[in-house]
Amino acid sequence: MFSWLEKPHYSFVTVVLNLAQNTMQSSAILNPQTEEEMSLFHSGIIKSHTLK
Repeated sequence: MFSWLEKPHYSFVTVVLNLAQNTMQSSAILNPQTEEEMSLFHSGIIKSHTLK
């Protein structure tokens, strides 16, 4: 899992990878406390990955 904060709008993004089940989920809060505020959620299946 990793998260980051995008300045100057203080948008916050989180990504969760589950390599044991080959899945990922993400969420984002974009432009909080503004008229453009938006919440996004997404999930998917990882078809292949290589660990280095």
